[in-house]
Amino acid sequence: MVVLGMCIGSFNPEMNVFCILRCSVARRGTATAAFNGSSDLGLAAGSAVAGLCVEQLGYTFVFLAGSVGAILTLIVYSFTLSNFKKKALPF
Repeated sequence: MVVLGMCIGSFNPEMNVFCILRCSVARRGTATAAFNGSSDLGLAAGSAVAGLCVEQLGYTFVFLAGSVGAILTLIVYSFTLSNFKKKALPF
């Protein structure tokens, strides 16, 4: 749980800033709400689905599926968003 907390604690602020920088100043609140809402929904739904999969398919499948998902996300990021340039904040 400590490692999970450290990962979420370092990941969430970075992704929140990433979402905010990709929208207009007027929509920053909407971007923050959308990011936090989708994170909460993903954690809740992902945990429930993973629990059901563990019952049917076992832990090995769930961990392998999670690993494949993470690797695919890294590949997509590498080819799409890695060239994103941060714009200067107006404040």
